[in-house]
Amino acid sequence: MSNQDPTFDGIWLRSGLQAVEQDHLSDETLRFLATTEPATGLPHLSIYEPGSSEDGQESAQLVVRSVLGEGGMGRIHLASQPLLDRDVAIKRVRVDGPRGARAALLREARYMGSLEHPNIVPVHALVADGDGEPILVMKHIVGTQWRELIEDPNHHAWANYQGMAVGVLARNVEILISVCRAMQFAHEKGVLHRDLKPENVMLCDDGSVYVLDWGVAIRLTAGEGGPVVGTPAFMAPEMVDVTAPVRETTDVYLLGACLHKVLTGEPPHRGESLKQVLAAAHAAEPPTFSEGVPEGLATLCRQCLSARPEDRPSTVGEFSRSLVDWIRNRGSAEIAERAEEARLRFADLLTQPNADPQAIAAAFSACRFGFHQALESWPGNLPAKAGLRDALQSMFHYEIGRRNLDHARGLLEELACPEELVPILDEALARQRIQRELAGGQDLSVSIGPRTALVVGIGVLGALITVGLFSGIILDVSKFQTLHLVELAVGLNMVVWLFIFAGRHWLFRNAVNAAFTRAVILIGTAVIVGRFLALSSGLTPAQTLTQELVMLGAALGTTGVFTQDRGMAAGGAIAGLSALACALLPDHALLIYGTVTMFGFAFGAIYGYRLNQ
Repeated sequence: MSNQDPTFDGIWLRSGLQAVEQDHLSDETLRFLATTEPATGLPHLSIYEPGSSEDGQESAQLVVRSVLGEGGMGRIHLASQPLLDRDVAIKRVRVDGPRGARAALLREARYMGSLEHPNIVPVHALVADGDGEPILVMKHIVGTQWRELIEDPNHHAWANYQGMAVGVLARNVEILISVCRAMQFAHEKGVLHRDLKPENVMLCDDGSVYVLDWGVAIRLTAGEGGPVVGTPAFMAPEMVDVTAPVRETTDVYLLGACLHKVLTGEPPHRGESLKQVLAAAHAAEPPTFSEGVPEGLATLCRQCLSARPEDRPSTVGEFSRSLVDWIRNRGSAEIAERAEEARLRFADLLTQPNADPQAIAAAFSACRFGFHQALESWPGNLPAKAGLRDALQSMFHYEIGRRNLDHARGLLEELACPEELVPILDEALARQRIQRELAGGQDLSVSIGPRTALVVGIGVLGALITVGLFSGIILDVSKFQTLHLVELAVGLNMVVWLFIFAGRHWLFRNAVNAAFTRAVILIGTAVIVGRFLALSSGLTPAQTLTQELVMLGAALGTTGVFTQDRGMAAGGAIAGLSALACALLPDHALLIYGTVTMFGFAFGAIYGYRLNQ
């Protein structure tokens, strides 16, 4: 990483750390050492050092045994208090330590001594040795750095863990909650830690959790800027700038950095030099997480690591409550994660061109059910809310595409009718209404009764005319002329037109019935015109009827072929054969015509009625 930000270059110059850039690693604590010496007057304790005469050991109040740890400013020794029969840890300044180390130790002792809390190491005493050097006497804790537990899920020290959570991630979150309890108490007492990191948290062999190393702690009232102190890889942006104030939200950032270490195994800031790490801390770019990280924790971590302090949780207590909510509701989170897997399968099905609608419906039901379950146990589960919303919107668009608008309307109601989706449904409903109107205009089942009655009526009239002619009631068949055909056509059509006028409300109810009725009127009119033309041309009745049957046969046959209607094609064939019969048997043409038309209308009525069922 390289840093070309001129703003940070100025901050870097003001930090005064140029000389130590190559001497400190990014995960080591930078400490500001006060130049003032600690106040005198500390009570003295007799201390027995290894290598001293045996006579002094019996009367010593502290017996130093071994070195527990060592840093740039001092050492921590294991010691015993014979009078109290216990082991303690003592922190002392190194003989060759930097100037100001004594003042730093004194300050740390006073801050720790004022914070009596189950998660903060108890201070037993602040005393001086025989040379007047300060000694901080603390409880001796035996355990493992939290950092080691984070980096090794199978660490043997996990056997000492006494929390309620199941799983390494949840256990680490519980440890962080214990750290939060300590820091909430410290903030209530007006103390900022400024160096929170997993290395400064200990899981003890008795299962307890302690926050260590208060060496760079500061009073909240003195937080208006100051030297750059803390661990660069974990620092908040304001800690890098000596002019920026530090507040309670600074420790909140450090707690978020600890959560980042838990979730990713890495601190939030990295680089090849101290300057690069501090530049990354000052920039505070939002962190990214792998798919395996729970979204709730990832979101919380991003909030804590916000560059702007006002965008972070305002207090440690607020951050801690969010962690507790995640622990309490992690069952809901796990259900939501499984539901999200089902939603991704559902989304994949929607992209497949020939996906089975039943498979799509099953996948949608599975993810929706899962999200609802997650929200029932935790109404505030934001990932579940987002997943459910995405699934409902995807299914809504799918149902719109399938024209299943009733289901789409139900999905829209479940989504609380978002503004961007309502017009889509309205447009689809409008198209559906138009299509239904068009489909209704071609619905043969509409007005089937009146339409059938018209066809049957024409057939009955034709039958009565045929019977009347051949019985001699109407006139003598032997005297039948073409003029009589004209008169019969006019009379029959007048009756038909009267029937149509009386039933106009039903026969013109939709487009297909109106077209049928107009066709009947047109055919009747064509018959009248044709017979007038035959009369003026001097055609005989047999020739006239033969001509009509030829035209009728051609019309029915052609229509039947184009519509692939076998019934109509058969009618055309019968009309054509009847025309041939009339031509070959002109003396029986009237009988043939009457019989064919009578049965033709009866067949048409029956065929049309069955077609509409």
